[in-house]
Amino acid sequence: MLKCKSPLTLSFTPLFVLMLGAFTLSAPAHSKPSVSSSAHQRAELLRKYPGLADSQLAQRAENPKILCPFHRLIERAGIYDSHRSKGSDENSLFISIQKIAQIAQDFGCSLLNCGGAATAASTGQLLTHSTEAGYVNLLQLHRAVGAAHDCGFTFALGGSAVSEKTRQNTLAILKTFADEKGRVGLEDLNMLKTLRCKIQGATLTIPDQIEVDLIYTFLGGSERGYVDYDDVVRLFYAELPRTLGSPGLAF
Repeated sequence: MLKCKSPLTLSFTPLFVLMLGAFTLSAPAHSKPSVSSSAHQRAELLRKYPGLADSQLAQRAENPKILCPFHRLIERAGIYDSHRSKGSDENSLFISIQKIAQIAQDFGCSLLNCGGAATAASTGQLLTHSTEAGYVNLLQLHRAVGAAHDCGFTFALGGSAVSEKTRQNTLAILKTFADEKGRVGLEDLNMLKTLRCKIQGATLTIPDQIEVDLIYTFLGGSERGYVDYDDVVRLFYAELPRTLGSPGLAF
């Protein structure tokens, strides 16, 4: 899963090539829409991880220091609770690369996809002395050199935590792109990302594009040709989306 920002604008580093290669080698196959398969995937997630249910999430606040919405959702659901490294504290949440990849598989992300991304993030954080070998520090994703980016959907330029103002502004703009049925396409998400970067004065990078692709595919965009605006809202607020797909690159 994507690691979500960096104060350093380093778009074309060996670490990023590693991450891009992982997603490219295991991009999701396009198929006909399958509401039943999405519903089955969601039901299986709720069965295995009951903390994902709305009633359970309501009892636990999201951690705004986790910039990536995928990891923020998983942490809020308590899925990482029993997998924290002993070195974790209020400024550090160390989760092993292996565990991230294993859990991500349950969410439809292949071992190669999310294992590669987690490895790239961990390696980038090691360069800034913000993690331990073999682990990703989920509270320091902005320090993952080469796997992170400056332009955020939910955080301000230079921020290290979710900004409610930025999140609300982003969703307000996206809502204007939605059709009468509340659907948004890949092009809409790309325009949103471009606009957010322009507003923030940040450089649009390839990791930004990967973030857009991950959101689109995770919310079933590859299978349906669109995603629901309400599901983007749910994801950004660390709630399990209603429709699920397989995270990867969107072709």
